[in-house]
Amino acid sequence: MIPDNTGDKAIIDKVLSGSTNDFESLVLKYQNPLLALVMRITRNEDASKDIVQNSFVAAYINLKSLKDPNSFYPWLRRVAINNSYSYFRTIKHQYSFADEEHHDNIINSIVADKTPEDILANADVSVLLENIYNTLPQRLQTVYYLREVESLSYEEIAEALYIPVGTVRSRLFNARRIFKDKLMKKGVISDAATTIK
Repeated sequence: MIPDNTGDKAIIDKVLSGSTNDFESLVLKYQNPLLALVMRITRNEDASKDIVQNSFVAAYINLKSLKDPNSFYPWLRRVAINNSYSYFRTIKHQYSFADEEHHDNIINSIVADKTPEDILANADVSVLLENIYNTLPQRLQTVYYLREVESLSYEEIAEALYIPVGTVRSRLFNARRIFKDKLMKKGVISDAATTIK
């Protein structure tokens, strides 16, 4: 979910005009949603805080290159995602579905015509979903997370990751197919009750 960008253009204009202290209001406005995003990607609080701080520093340094001041957060988010990818060059990505507030949305994105309550009747689903997610290749994990948890459009994901919209659709389809196949194999869902969106 993209935070409200009301007032960003005026703040950015002030910063670019020399009132550098005004950048702090952008940091205060966007640090929590950006940290939540990076935490979900890295699953490491210390690394996430560093990534967010580095992302704001990079945004400040490169603020003149921002073409549309009303798109500050999507631009900043893209910087943070890229920094998160750099983090993964040395650290294995882990993700937990156990505390995921969007648990129902994740399940619904995999299966149709079956209520989350039906699926959640199985006590091991959270652990199973976490295990399945962690077996996905990094490129599928990121697209899946941005679509199902962050609720970004295909176009926003494509822009954030510098990939074509068709690639976003393909990766999301593949991630959902893997979830569906593994959930069916474990008997959590049946073939007759599922379709991939």
